[in-house]
Amino acid sequence: MSESRQALEVPSDSDWRSERWGLDTEAAYRKFFGKSAHEAYRIIAADALCWGEEVSDMPDRVFHYYFPLYAEYILSQEAECDSDGASSFIGRAAHRASSIVAGGQSMISLTSLALARIANAQDWFDANPSIYGSFRERVSAVWVAHPCLKPKGEAGASDGV
Repeated sequence: MSESRQALEVPSDSDWRSERWGLDTEAAYRKFFGKSAHEAYRIIAADALCWGEEVSDMPDRVFHYYFPLYAEYILSQEAECDSDGASSFIGRAAHRASSIVAGGQSMISLTSLALARIANAQDWFDANPSIYGSFRERVSAVWVAHPCLKPKGEAGASDGV
């Protein structure tokens, strides 16, 4: 986990209540409110499929703190064989693309790297294409819809990915 993420202030109750809550926001609040980056990373790593959904339903201020932890998890060795976590990340990044962009260049870059990793490492994630589809094709669709999430100069980032 990045040291800069650990140095950020944990989102406050007012951060959590800065927007109208969605379906999974209450569950996210119960699980993540007051959690440090380290604590939240451990929660995500324990069940990225489940908690990735809650992270994607957080208000922007909170999402900007916790979503990069999901991307860091995807980029870590701990994510090996986590087909569900990787598959879910693709949809979550597409769903919250505008929030990712609003989070700034470091959040865009981290998300782009995680998407590139997923696109190029389907076997490493142990994701059977007959179950999950082609990660390469699914990530390419995200890059077509949201070109800002396409990494610059990364292997596999061409339009033919």
